[in-house]
Amino acid sequence: MNKVVDHISDALKGIEDGMTIMLGGFGLCGIPENSIKELVKMGTKNLTCISNNAGVDDYGLGLLLQRKQIKKMISSYVGENEEFERQMLSGELEVDLIPQFPGLYSQEAAANLFYWQNTQSSYHSTLQLTRACFAALVST
Repeated sequence: MNKVVDHISDALKGIEDGMTIMLGGFGLCGIPENSIKELVKMGTKNLTCISNNAGVDDYGLGLLLQRKQIKKMISSYVGENEEFERQMLSGELEVDLIPQFPGLYSQEAAANLFYWQNTQSSYHSTLQLTRACFAALVST
């Protein structure tokens, strides 16, 4: 199966309002900046974002926060984004802060299970386990 796409919008087809998405990177290194910019263009809203951090005011997830496209943030480091702080303190943004390493392990487990879930031979066998892993991450 070829998963190469010609444009970032093709890669994000199926992302809808209210979805939970997990974004990679550590700090601002390795973040999916083109995907974030495309989500801004798409206007997708009420997102729950799982990420190591909340970006900064004008970069990374900060772009989605400025446009109030994120409903809930699940993260371990949020200290460099004034808009995040403002939304959190005003109650506009739901926030789950998770410790760095337990969150990292939960994300790694979820990513591995997501891969297994999407292979034809294991689709049904790990679907419930994947959901349980994400539920554990959210409740951490």
